[in-house]
Amino acid sequence: MLILLFQSIENMTRYVPLTIMLVLELVQTSAIFELIGTMSEKLKDAVYGVPWEHMDIKTRRTVTIFLINVQEPIYVQALGLAQIGLAQMAALELNVYKSVETHIVFRWN
Repeated sequence: MLILLFQSIENMTRYVPLTIMLVLELVQTSAIFELIGTMSEKLKDAVYGVPWEHMDIKTRRTVTIFLINVQEPIYVQALGLAQIGLAQMAALELNVYKSVETHIVFRWN
């Protein structure tokens, strides 16, 4: 069935490894962006736990600025439209698989 999609063994040996590498790169990039969002949420908890009441005025102001900046977690967005993460990557791969499967079925008939 895969040969039918790629139309020859030569094309299959050329494009299957490339496809696997690109999918793995997508997984790795999505995992890194997911990790950035998770770590930014942990950063918020860490800044809230700072014993600011025992600090001098200048350091309290610095901690206040940190508190203001960490209110919203950092999430990387694609073109400002959708967050990038593992859930979005899984949905994308599922859609690609369904479209390829549909292409194979139509081609087979």
